[in-house]
Amino acid sequence: MFNIVRLLRFIFPLVLVFFLVGCNNQENKNSVDINGKLSNSNNEWIIVYKLSPKNIIKLDSAQLDDAGKFDIHIQTEDSPELLLLKVKDYPERVTLLAENKTIITISGDALHLNKTYSATGNKGTIALRTLTKNLNGFMTAADSIYFSYRRLVNDSNGIYMKAETDSLLNDNYTKAYNYVRNFCLENKNSLVGIVALYSRYGESQILDYDIDFNVFEKVSKAVSASYPDNDHALNLKDFVDEKYRLIAHGEEVEKSLEAGNKAPDIIRPNPEGKQIELSSFQGQYLVLAFWSAAKKSSWEMNAGLKKIVKEYKNKKVDILSVSMDKDKLQWVNTIALDHLKWNHVLSSESVENAYNLKGESRLFLIDTEGVILAKDITTDSLKVLLNQLIK
Repeated sequence: MFNIVRLLRFIFPLVLVFFLVGCNNQENKNSVDINGKLSNSNNEWIIVYKLSPKNIIKLDSAQLDDAGKFDIHIQTEDSPELLLLKVKDYPERVTLLAENKTIITISGDALHLNKTYSATGNKGTIALRTLTKNLNGFMTAADSIYFSYRRLVNDSNGIYMKAETDSLLNDNYTKAYNYVRNFCLENKNSLVGIVALYSRYGESQILDYDIDFNVFEKVSKAVSASYPDNDHALNLKDFVDEKYRLIAHGEEVEKSLEAGNKAPDIIRPNPEGKQIELSSFQGQYLVLAFWSAAKKSSWEMNAGLKKIVKEYKNKKVDILSVSMDKDKLQWVNTIALDHLKWNHVLSSESVENAYNLKGESRLFLIDTEGVILAKDITTDSLKVLLNQLIK
């Protein structure tokens, strides 16, 4: 006879195991509650996305009730987690820092969410709100300065007003830059610091990858120590490590460009499409100039090179200018309009790597055998060297 009691004794432990495993899986999830009240919501839907370094992933949504209230319960794989909150079809959004078992409360105007929202909850979300508020303040100040100038542009002191306006705008930008830089360092142990690294002033990112690399470096080191497995921390670490590699590569390239070394060959098209080779200039002293039509430093360099052309014409001196411009039409037009009557070619990625170009003007002098005599010289220094070489 079948013994039901013995069967139950066998099944019950299995049921208990499955129950405990299920509970443990739930415990591995991080729980965050986001609620609040938004005016001008019109019963729209509020959506919460997960921000990853590569994309955004929709996590959940809820319809705002007649009073504009909402309540969303989120379970995430990681803690802390960066979330993006927006009202469907409305343009503005806010960034939140989600930490396990926290409650975030948001209020504001759904139509102008980024500019009006307030937040309570964890320290990170409140810090992000402070960052947003201050950046909005800097942009409002910039708009005010600009439109004040526009109203007075026809004044008899228009030139003075432009100079004063430019000075005020520069001061405002400097304040924004200093604020963001300090904010990043003060929050370097948090994902908040990573968000701040990419803060924008209008259309431009405030911190420069090269100029402010030490800030990216410090934030990466600190946040990686706090959250070594976090996707955002790992992504920033990858960027910093790649920057280290590029710096090391640049240092090796610079060694190869010292005086006494052979100049790396360049084979690139001129404005007519004809291939010009650097090595074809052997037998003459070659002035190798890297420039860009949009750079003021290049305008000054080209003005000096025009004097060199005039003074050393037919004296075993030639010039090869390599443009770093991406706009071919601007390149060709600048050559014509500025009467730059010497050899010109467009740069390439391989040329930029060989000469460690970073968008800035560079000037080299190469001897008759293709060997570098001097690098990063001014046109005045170039003239002194040529006077010594050509008697």
